Amino acid sequence: MINIQNRNPDCRTGVKVKGKFSRFLAVMLVILPFAVIFYNFIGGALCNDIKASQIEKSFLRMDLPSGTECVETTSFVGNTSGTGNHTEIWAGMLIHSTLSKEELGSYFEDCAIHTILECMEDPFLASLRFSALSDSSYEEQSSGYFVVGNYYEAFTQSDMRGH
Repeated sequence: MINIQNRNPDCRTGVKVKGKFSRFLAVMLVILPFAVIFYNFIGGALCNDIKASQIEKSFLRMDLPSGTECVETTSFVGNTSGTGNHTEIWAGMLIHSTLSKEELGSYFEDCAIHTILECMEDPFLASLRFSALSDSSYEEQSSGYFVVGNYYEAFTQSDMRGH
């Protein structure tokens, strides 16, 4: 008599592999949607915040012309212009300088800085979060303060602040 059970020993392991694969597939179907939701709502924003912080720190390492001091740096991530549906980073610093806006412009032109604003005249400053701009002593002596900054490409567009 032939023992049929011993003839194909891999038959039972095939059932185990199928069970493991279906269990793996079920776990992935649960985890994958959560991973996508996490990245779109939290992960993308976190990556953009890290990049903005790195850019902001690069402003602190920047060489400034004589007679100029950095008062404060800031950055923000979101849709800063246009019709929406994109995310960008704005980073910059508040400086106090004895130089004119034109002199600062020619100095920072080599640094690829495109935004130089005098603090007394520009409404864009209302959207910036410089704590020194809200200080009462600033209002008394606001001449010589400038905002120097630029727009940067976001790390990812999967950030709800830009949409």
